[in-house]
Amino acid sequence: MAWVEANRGAAIDDRATLAAFMDEEATAFAHTLVDGDTRARVRHDPDELFAQPAFAAMLATARGEAYPIALSMIAEAIEGALAPHAEDRAAQQRGLMWVVFKAFDRRPRPDAVGAPAWDAARSKLLRWIGAGMLRLPKTTEAIADSFAGSLVALMPVHDRLGRDDYARLRGALHAGLAAIAERFLMSANVQSLSRALVAAS
Repeated sequence: MAWVEANRGAAIDDRATLAAFMDEEATAFAHTLVDGDTRARVRHDPDELFAQPAFAAMLATARGEAYPIALSMIAEAIEGALAPHAEDRAAQQRGLMWVVFKAFDRRPRPDAVGAPAWDAARSKLLRWIGAGMLRLPKTTEAIADSFAGSLVALMPVHDRLGRDDYARLRGALHAGLAAIAERFLMSANVQSLSRALVAAS
């Protein structure tokens, strides 16, 4: 929601604006998912646990690792929303992949994630996006379901945390990604954006 609040009334109609939207939404989505899931699993006094430096570092690492996953989900949802309006879907997809990497590269590497891991995440992002765009467009729920397991795997582990709650995380993924897709559609000038993406390819 950060991009929408900061750019109220602005249209997403070019590559730079789309990259900013995707980056800021992915950052907020990753933080919300990690913090929300972790806080729900704390057995007692979550504020005290979150304030501990060692645990805060674990949260920072998980947020950084969740960012490229969130960006992948958002990219696939946006591609699905744009696909019905594409005159040349393949060219539009290539343009969107260019934007995804502009979004990723405008975000400084988190201090909590080492350079090799961040480079590996960028490479994995390419594989995720490439595979997703070979398929027919999916619903936001189906997109979220395909990444739920990866997100569960990166959540913090601590003796004060209860077990993973896959159903709760899955529900948060569904709701969060659907809301981002709705904000995109409310802000996007689809025809102008589609032309801009094809030009970028």
